[in-house]
Amino acid sequence: MRPGEEQTTASSMADSRPILVGVGQSISRWKGGEVGDAPSPLSLSIEAVHKAFEDTGARDAIAGRVDTLVAVRTLEDSVPKSPYPFGRCENYPGAVADAMELKPSTAIYSAVGGDQPQALVNEFASKLASGESRCVLLCGAEATAAYKAAVRSEQVLDWSSQSSLPTEDRGIGVPLSTREERKNGLGWPTNSYPLFEEAYRARKKLTRAEYLVEISELFAGFSEVASENPYAQYPSKRSGEYLGTRSAGNYPIAGPYLKWHVAQDAVNQGAALLLTTVSEARSAGIPEEKWVYLHGHSTLSDCHITE
Repeated sequence: MRPGEEQTTASSMADSRPILVGVGQSISRWKGGEVGDAPSPLSLSIEAVHKAFEDTGARDAIAGRVDTLVAVRTLEDSVPKSPYPFGRCENYPGAVADAMELKPSTAIYSAVGGDQPQALVNEFASKLASGESRCVLLCGAEATAAYKAAVRSEQVLDWSSQSSLPTEDRGIGVPLSTREERKNGLGWPTNSYPLFEEAYRARKKLTRAEYLVEISELFAGFSEVASENPYAQYPSKRSGEYLGTRSAGNYPIAGPYLKWHVAQDAVNQGAALLLTTVSEARSAGIPEEKWVYLHGHSTLSDCHITE
């Protein structure tokens, strides 16, 4: 290596470091009423994307650099043979790109899985560091609360849309359960996670009553944070005593869980983030106080439930 080459190489590596430069969230509390006010996964994603661009402080400069757009797969598209009573967004990443007037050279619709938001950050941070991508927009949303409210009130929503943008659809991905597990009632989270909980409880040598107290105190802390978060769908502070006591509002789901121990799918929430490199952020004029460095990541794949 010639004199000066080492310094140049270090500088190039620093310039290619992946950073987070913009974030956005969206929420709707629509529970029926005016159909025109009802959100969809697409509308919530678009709102979050707008906020992520604004958050950078250099909206126009960074928008022109987005070469990769990735959307997290919706719940409807994650369940085989979904009925789609309100129509289907045929190309979710493309519809977001069209709405935002973006021209990404790569558009991806993720595989199924609750790990996808973080797994995609890991994947594309690596691609940014290697020079395969320049600027990545990642977004996703669910409007399950609106879906359920519309069905209950017999209202008809329109969630249909199309886009001609070429998109890589990663489909269902690796099955999360085996055929034998599904035949025996496993696969759905509320059927599967109780097995993990019981094994963990036994390992800790706790009675069921003791374990219920432990998880209820844990979730009380979560609800306290949610009560102060304007983007929480359920911003209510619930005590450990309430969370550990059966009631009309906190009924059993699957042992050891009562209602408020279980992740609530009936939300209308969206999120988006922008990833780029130090050199691109500097060129776009994004203030350094907006840069969040991603120093490393770890990605794991679970074994099947019965294993």
